[in-house]
Amino acid sequence: MVSITFDRSGVVKDLVQRGLEDGIAIQSVERETPSAGKELGILEQLVGNIGKFSKEPAGTGP
Repeated sequence: MVSITFDRSGVVKDLVQRGLEDGIAIQSVERETPSAGKELGILEQLVGNIGKFSKEPAGTGP
């Protein structure tokens, strides 16, 4: 990996080549972040998609 440091004006200040010995081990977490909204069942998902798709290609309708 190459680490590039810039100064405030955007000019390269430092360039360092890094290897595996420079890394650190991290612990993986098996959690899920909840998302906003309602969880829909399979029937609600299928019924909710009725009418969203048309047979006409995009841009050919009125």
